[in-house]
Amino acid sequence: MVFRKSNYFLTLFAIILISSCSDNNDSNPLNETSYDRGKIIESTLRNTLSTSDIQFIVNAISPNTSLDLKYSVDVFSVEYYTTDYFNNEQIASGAIFVPKDLDDLSILSLQHGTETRSSNAASVSYLNSFEGIGGAIFGSLGYFMLVPDYLGFGVSEVDHPYMHAESLTPGIIDFIRAGKNFSNDENISLNGNLFLAGYSEGGYLTLAAQKDIEQNYSGEFILTGVAPMAGPYDFIGTVDTILSRGEYSTPYYVAYVLKAYNEIYNWNRLDDFFQSPYNTTVNTLYNGSYSTQEVVNQLPSSISELLKSEFVNNYLFGNESELRKALTDNTLLNWTPSAPIHFFHGDKDDAVFYFNAIKAEEVFSSKGSNVQLTTIPGGTHGSSIFPSIVGLIDWLETFK
Repeated sequence: MVFRKSNYFLTLFAIILISSCSDNNDSNPLNETSYDRGKIIESTLRNTLSTSDIQFIVNAISPNTSLDLKYSVDVFSVEYYTTDYFNNEQIASGAIFVPKDLDDLSILSLQHGTETRSSNAASVSYLNSFEGIGGAIFGSLGYFMLVPDYLGFGVSEVDHPYMHAESLTPGIIDFIRAGKNFSNDENISLNGNLFLAGYSEGGYLTLAAQKDIEQNYSGEFILTGVAPMAGPYDFIGTVDTILSRGEYSTPYYVAYVLKAYNEIYNWNRLDDFFQSPYNTTVNTLYNGSYSTQEVVNQLPSSISELLKSEFVNNYLFGNESELRKALTDNTLLNWTPSAPIHFFHGDKDDAVFYFNAIKAEEVFSSKGSNVQLTTIPGGTHGSSIFPSIVGLIDWLETFK
């Protein structure tokens, strides 16, 4: 659900002399008559990246990867109206990447992976966001790129509703609306193609957004192709596996989910879930102020140290009915997709287990959906990111 930025990667960002600053704005809920979902509040040109700027970044990430970068890219930060799970109006933000001097563009919405620091959103600092870098790459390849920040990041000041589909898909859908509004305002010609892609949490939300669009917005959007990468689509199966094994490489994901769900469903059960002192510190750790590494450093490295054994045992014996229902409701296998889907996943992923992609491909294929799976041999959650992006580039070319 996240890629870990190495010190080398952060150093790279620091030496690139490209400004990507953004002022945060308040995002208190608005009254019912003052907003229109997807309406743009403000858009700001942050920078123009040349192909050599983008190639420099690509070479630093993967020196042996050759991409046919063609266009300079204008980078915009955009604020827009959306809604949350409780039907409260919210202001959200995202980044739009537009290839210069090109018409007839396909839309690609790229959903970002797990993040804990609000200021690492693409609209604020695209060079500190892997999907922000992806936006620049795909923009240079000729796509009209949308990278939504999600609630809880960028200008949004609510807590991030981590891995909760109904909370997060409206912001993705509304950013597509905002992107179309932006293209109209800027006289940018679009060709009608609409693609979704994302890695980790972004892979999960890519599939969740497809489900929401096809079930509730099919009269407004027609998806051309969808590429979920390394996401926990079988969400309850993923949690079952983590808690039954008792060992897990990234327990901060588990803490993030329980903290978010506790708030969304108003359970008031942090004392039931977590060992002391984590029952009191998780709210602070996931308030958008801390980097992923800072969160990891303040949490234990084992599930047994993080979670109460009584809670884990109750869950495994089927006694945590509210949590199990919530996880089931956020599992994404109980529908029949219409648009073509291409999954990407590393078969050695110990953070978001490979079986998620296998099961999703099997379930959807059995229902007659157009679905395929590309496996990254030996790929971990971190090492599979760039191979998946390269595979995505090749797949998108088949639609031209």
